[in-house]
Amino acid sequence: MDISLRTKQLNSLFSYDKKTELEESHLEIIPFRFTQTRGASEIDEFQKGLTPTGFCPMTDDRIQENKSFSYAIFTPSGRKKNNEAIILLHGLNERTWEKYLTWAEYLTHTTGKPVILFPIAFHMNRTPGLWANPRAILPWVSKRKEEIANVTNSTFANVALSSRLSQNPLRFYASGRESVYNMWQLVHEIKNGEHPLFKEDTSINLFAYSIGALLSQVLLLANPDKMFTDTRLFMFCGGSIFSEMDGNARDIMDKEAFAKVRHYFRHDFLENRTLPTSFKNDFMELKEKEGTKKVYVATRNRLLRYDPDCTFETMDVAWLMRFEKWMKEEGLKVNAVGINMRSIRAVFNYAIDEEITSLYPFRKYKIKKEETPKRSLSAEQVVLLRDYACESHQERYRDMFILMIYLIGINGIDLFSLKGVVDGRIEYHRAKTGKFYSIKLEPEAIEIIERYKGQDWLLNVLDTYRNYADFLHRMDVGLKQIGPVIRKGLGGKKERSPLFPEISSYWARHTWATVAASLDIPKETISAALGHEIGSEVTSIYIKFDRKKIDEANRKVIEYLNGIYL
Repeated sequence: MDISLRTKQLNSLFSYDKKTELEESHLEIIPFRFTQTRGASEIDEFQKGLTPTGFCPMTDDRIQENKSFSYAIFTPSGRKKNNEAIILLHGLNERTWEKYLTWAEYLTHTTGKPVILFPIAFHMNRTPGLWANPRAILPWVSKRKEEIANVTNSTFANVALSSRLSQNPLRFYASGRESVYNMWQLVHEIKNGEHPLFKEDTSINLFAYSIGALLSQVLLLANPDKMFTDTRLFMFCGGSIFSEMDGNARDIMDKEAFAKVRHYFRHDFLENRTLPTSFKNDFMELKEKEGTKKVYVATRNRLLRYDPDCTFETMDVAWLMRFEKWMKEEGLKVNAVGINMRSIRAVFNYAIDEEITSLYPFRKYKIKKEETPKRSLSAEQVVLLRDYACESHQERYRDMFILMIYLIGINGIDLFSLKGVVDGRIEYHRAKTGKFYSIKLEPEAIEIIERYKGQDWLLNVLDTYRNYADFLHRMDVGLKQIGPVIRKGLGGKKERSPLFPEISSYWARHTWATVAASLDIPKETISAALGHEIGSEVTSIYIKFDRKKIDEANRKVIEYLNGIYL
C-alpha cells in the first residue's frame, strides 16, 4: 500500500479515547492514561520558578495537560500479556503522531512487539489545545515579529516553543528532566508487572528520533534503578551536541529562540553553574521515604528562588526571619512555613554531625505552629449530607464526595483516573505518593458508580470535563453551597445557608479516618488503610496487614453510617 495513503488511514483511525482495531494488520491501538507521580513535587517546585510568557501567563506547573495525559500502544490483536516492548520517541516541537503511525504499525507487525507512542513533556497532547490552534496563535506570531527585529522562521507552528524557550532556555533542560522521570515511571510500572499489557520483567528497547534520541541517550547513561541495562537503542537524526545543532526551522523554533538556547547551554548553563540544585544528589538522598525527599526538595527550591547564594554562615537568625516573611508574602500559611524551617533545621543538624559547620541559628529562632482547623465531618454530618435533598446540579458533587468516603478517602485525581474494576476491587497507584492501593467495592459504592458510569473511564467525569482539576474545582464550590436555599421574590437572588461552608473534596480522606477512629478501629489498621507507615520503620517490617482487615474496617464504617437516622 502507498505509504502516504496508509498514513492518512491510520491518522483517521487513531484515538486517545478508544481502542482501534487494525484488521488488515491484525493489530490494535490501545490508549492508556498516565498520571505523573515520580518526581512530581520536585518538578512542580522547579517549574514554578520558570518565568511565564505573555503567550502563556500561567507557570508550567499549572499546565494540567502535561501532568496527566493519554498515550497509545500498537499491539498484536488478542494477546493478553507481552514480555517485550518498544518505546517510540518523537522529535522536537511535534504535536501529532501522524508520521509515526506507519512506523509503529510496521515495527509491531514485523517484530511482534507492542510499540508504545509516549509523548515528551509539553509535546503532542501534553499542551493546551490553544497552542496548536493556528487562528488563536497567529496574533502571537505577529506580536513576536514586532518585538524582535530581524527574526526569521517565526510561524504559528513554532511560536509557542519559541516564546517559551526565549523567555527561559532552561525549559529545554527542565522538560527533558521531566520526561526522564516520566519514562522512569512508565518502565518501572511495566517491569514490575503493574501495566495491564505487560508481564513482569518485560524487555524494553527504544526507537527514537531527533530530541527523542537525545532523551534516550540520557536515559541509557543515567540508567535509573538499572532498568535500562539490557535496553537496545535505535536512533536517527538526533543526539547531536549543541555546537553541531541548528534548530532554526519553521516547524521547530525561530532564529531568535535557537540563538538563545544555543548560547545558554554552551556558555551560561555551565560557566555560571545555573543547573538547579534540586536536581543534584546530596543530603536528600540519605532519606529513604519518597515523601520526605519531596519535602526537602520543595524547601531547597524555595531557597533557590529566595537566596541561591545562601550558606551556613549567612543563614543566621535575621536571615531566617527574612525568609519566613518572604514565604508568608508568597502565600504560605504558618504551618507550611514551619515545614520549610524544620527542613532547614534538619540540614543544619546534619551539617553539625558531619562537622561541616558549628553554627546553629535555631537556638534563638523558634519555629511557629498553629492549630489547624477541622477538615472532616462527623458520622452524623456525613449522613446529613448523604441524605440531604440538595439541588439537582449539586447531586453529582455530593455523590462523588460520599463515594470517596466509601472508597477510604480516595483522592479525586485517583478516583477519576480509574479505568475499571479488578475482581470486585479498584486498584491504583496514588498520584501523590506512588503507593499501591487495592480497595474492595462495597454495594453502596457500586450503586454510586453505576449511576455515573463512564464510557472510557470507571466514572464519567473525564468523559465530560477537560481534566479532573476542572471538575474538582466545581465540586468544591458545589459542596460548599449545599444547604437550605431561599429565593427572595420571583426570580430573585438565592440566599444560601450552607451545611458545611468550608468543606472540600479532600475532607473525605480525613472524614473516613475520623469515623473509623470513633468506632475504635485500631490506629494501625487506619494507618494501613490510608497508606501511612505503621509505627516505626522497624515495626512496619514485622506488621503486615492483609486486605481483609482493611476491608472489614471499611465495611464497619459504612454499616455504621447506614445505621444512623436523623
